[in-house]
Amino acid sequence: MSQAFDPELATRIETFGVIAVLVVDRADDAIPPAKALLDGGVGVMELTLRTPAALDALKKIRASVPEMIAGVNEKNMATYLGEPIVGALGGSWLAPRELINAADWPAITARCAAAAGIIASTRKSS
Repeated sequence: MSQAFDPELATRIETFGVIAVLVVDRADDAIPPAKALLDGGVGVMELTLRTPAALDALKKIRASVPEMIAGVNEKNMATYLGEPIVGALGGSWLAPRELINAADWPAITARCAAAAGIIASTRKSS
């Protein structure tokens, strides 16, 4: 993604005020929870990439429920950032609660530097 974070998208996310986090085991199960979230007033979701079905689930959600803002998150960044449908990943592992509570700023810095390196190398090869 060549531009800064889209301000309109940021406003939409802020408007909802909550991001649902889902793990989907079967791609065929992706659309009903996305619709249920929207029906309940939540229009933003993070689809974790913890299952083999996750990318297919994301594709189905984006095709069938385009009004849902859907993102992904996974430690295996390079694999997912190489997918054309993935523009960025959530980074909950970068600064987890236990590192913050331990005031382990060097560990957080190291995790961020590692992630930035993976992103840079993935974008060069794209």
